[in-house]
Amino acid sequence: MSFFHPSFIPSSYWKWVRWPLWFLEALLIYELSLIFVLIFSGLQQDYLKPYVQEIQLRHIKLDDVLGTNLPPTPDPKKANRTLRGIDANHNGIRDDVELAIFKNHPDDKILRAAQLQYAFDLQMYFTDVRDKQTLDAVSWQEDRGYGCVNDTVPLPWKSIEEMTQELATPRNIKVSKRQKEVEDLVQNTPARKAYIEKIYGRFYDGGGSLERSVNDCDLAQSILQ
Repeated sequence: MSFFHPSFIPSSYWKWVRWPLWFLEALLIYELSLIFVLIFSGLQQDYLKPYVQEIQLRHIKLDDVLGTNLPPTPDPKKANRTLRGIDANHNGIRDDVELAIFKNHPDDKILRAAQLQYAFDLQMYFTDVRDKQTLDAVSWQEDRGYGCVNDTVPLPWKSIEEMTQELATPRNIKVSKRQKEVEDLVQNTPARKAYIEKIYGRFYDGGGSLERSVNDCDLAQSILQ
């Protein structure tokens, strides 16, 4: 029902003024709706801010790298029944992924720590992404895990001036192999791969709002040597 009614305006004038008045009414409703959306969006961001910060503060622990509380081997069918999978020891790393990393790298704590961190970060896509803000926070953590795995391969040059393609290419291949090893473990089913694509298609807008982290690794290599 319109706010403006012919009874308030002589009928002889109504046919001339009704369209401008209806236009102003529609414009008023639109502006009020826009104000409401902006206020709601601001309140939502304030509400989510502590949760985004909590995601950014998550780290793997030294006990995770040392295998102090390794989980039992899960049933593969049960492990892949849901996107989250099974995390019996509640350390944020899916059990089948955690055990595979330990199996692949039993004697390399530095690489194991980096891959466990990367797996920990990738797992958050299945547990914590619910909007753009949380996607940004999880992507920020993923970048850190990705960078930490990169740091496990020493630079074969002492300065940037000494870097050559012949030196860089083998190193990059080795880094990519270590990163992909984790990605294949975490995103090991079509459903999990499709879910990652789905949330990026829904929430990603072309740029993140969080600054790049200074330290990529949760645990310094010096305490793992």
